[in-house]
Amino acid sequence: MDTRKILQDLKLIDFLKLELPIEKKRFIENLKSIVENGDIRYYSAFGDLFVKGKKHYRGEVTYEGFKIKKKTSMFESNMTMAVAKGTYHSSKTNVIINVEINGFSKIMIPFYIMITIFYLIFFSILISMPSDDSEWSWLAFPFLVAHAAFMFGVPYVIARRGVKRLKYDLERELYFLSQKRL
Repeated sequence: MDTRKILQDLKLIDFLKLELPIEKKRFIENLKSIVENGDIRYYSAFGDLFVKGKKHYRGEVTYEGFKIKKKTSMFESNMTMAVAKGTYHSSKTNVIINVEINGFSKIMIPFYIMITIFYLIFFSILISMPSDDSEWSWLAFPFLVAHAAFMFGVPYVIARRGVKRLKYDLERELYFLSQKRL
């Protein structure tokens, strides 16, 4: 099964298509005015915490497309790993923008592998306990299931919410850029 299809079904990848009444060249200039050039990998978010600036996005904008993410700031409750990759092309006096928003980072794969191994070990210990200690194992079992659901579910919910928020913010920002005059 295709990984991208699974991520789309889980709503960790979403798409946005806009047609805006602006020339492509001016749109790219406007987009560059709100995007700070820089690295957008996972660990780069820690650098955003200490860098001052008025630009809300970090990434790369070229004539062919862009790859950006929202900058994080200290004490922000909606930090996200979502990255937007987009292309644009002209049609008469408009620019058509196709954006893919991806909330799944490859850095999460080792995390999910490690916690899966962790819970498999603990479940096997609970199951293999001697019968005289079985009352304790049955008390620990619901707690372990709830804890596992929490540890698997919270990163998923955060990533899914990040995709939704970035899509909303980006749609508003791109529309605003089409109205902006430099």
